[in-house]
Amino acid sequence: MNLEDKIKQAQDAISCFYEAWDGAVYISFSGGKDSTVLLHIARTMYPNIKAVFVNTGLEYPEIVLFVKTFDNVDIIRPKKNFKWVIENVGYPVISKKQAMFIGYLQNPTDKNKNMRELIVNGVTTNGNKCTAYLLSKKYYPLINAPFKISSRCCDILKKRTVSQIRKAKSFISDYWNNAI
Repeated sequence: MNLEDKIKQAQDAISCFYEAWDGAVYISFSGGKDSTVLLHIARTMYPNIKAVFVNTGLEYPEIVLFVKTFDNVDIIRPKKNFKWVIENVGYPVISKKQAMFIGYLQNPTDKNKNMRELIVNGVTTNGNKCTAYLLSKKYYPLINAPFKISSRCCDILKKRTVSQIRKAKSFISDYWNNAI
């Protein structure tokens, strides 16, 4: 697909989403190249679309300054910080996927028994091979690490924080609270 086709595909997706929610939408803006392009395309179509930047305190200062150069961007902060996440949930290591696998193995329960079997053996409860959910052998020592490992850092610092937007009266409109 060439660049023109990719832009058209993005515009179609933005338009469908915007119209489905009657304009009660926002762009999650990280200040990175992908979200900057998305914001540019969306604002070409809908100039007043809101953007939201979650400042977790871990962003480079240059990114925060870059984000502040854009109009109509709400900057919000999470209720929890990275130190709290590490102490209470676990440290995000390797990748989200591998950290999730290690987290399951560090915290065995009856509910996650099947997932743990899949992560260790790469075989589903039906006996089907599924190596996409297999923990890499080189990470096995981390199962017994003296610290918690988790993939939930982004969920807590960014996704939960963005859900706070629903409660912000000044964000879009009272419709927002009824639409979601």
